[in-house]
Amino acid sequence: YVGHASPDPLVIDFGILRTAPPELNIAGIGDLFSMHTASHDWAYAQTKGKSEYPFSPEAIERAQKILQMLYGLLGEIRDNTDKGLMAIVEGYIDLNTICLPAGHFRVEEGSEHYLFYELEERLKRPFVHGYIVGLGIYLMSQLQQNRFDFIREAMDEVALPYNPSILDISRDDLIDSLLNLRAYVATRPKLWYTVINDSAFVYYGSGSVWSEYGSLVSSGSFTIGAGSFGLQTGTVSGVLTFDDAVMAVHDEVAGKDTPFILKEDAAACLITT
Repeated sequence: YVGHASPDPLVIDFGILRTAPPELNIAGIGDLFSMHTASHDWAYAQTKGKSEYPFSPEAIERAQKILQMLYGLLGEIRDNTDKGLMAIVEGYIDLNTICLPAGHFRVEEGSEHYLFYELEERLKRPFVHGYIVGLGIYLMSQLQQNRFDFIREAMDEVALPYNPSILDISRDDLIDSLLNLRAYVATRPKLWYTVINDSAFVYYGSGSVWSEYGSLVSSGSFTIGAGSFGLQTGTVSGVLTFDDAVMAVHDEVAGKDTPFILKEDAAACLITT
């Protein structure tokens, strides 16, 4: 970011706002819903002794209160009513009262944004910010095992577009982005510590990776979607979906949380710590 600017006074005309496509107004909630994953990332970093700033449970609690306010007004936001538009405005005002005095936006920016940054650089084109952040929330909340179903349902109820097909992101591009994500953040020291830092994404489609990792995992299998994938896994505890064709499964390997990302052709991405 370059520079700092604040409007004074801030004038809001709901009639003018409603001349915009409703979905663009709805997009404004993306950077507020990101508190769901970003706050989790900050708390996670704290448990690892990696928080870049003094950890503030109060800031996390205040961020959660903003989210609770928004959850109660999803229909109003979806319908672009005065009450719904004001909820987005008040959400950002309250968010800034948390972040500006602290000098950082740790409660609002985390792994969900980092996937967006990687995709934007990879594909060399812009996105509607709230939409692509929504995709990051959708994916990273599953990696975090962080109330995924709840936040997905909230995004669906408010009609926030976040599906990769809507964003014109292909399956292969998304997989490549996920595979590169840890390396991406590792080469950018200004990006804060998140769950991504403890996930190594490795692509495999043959026995080559099993020769390296096979001794770490126990025998097992599971059935998901339209196909049965006979993989050496432990206890499945979560599923990530991309257009009903790509899945990620959170597993226990050597006592650590380990997600898998699976494709319909049974090739997969092994994520280990």
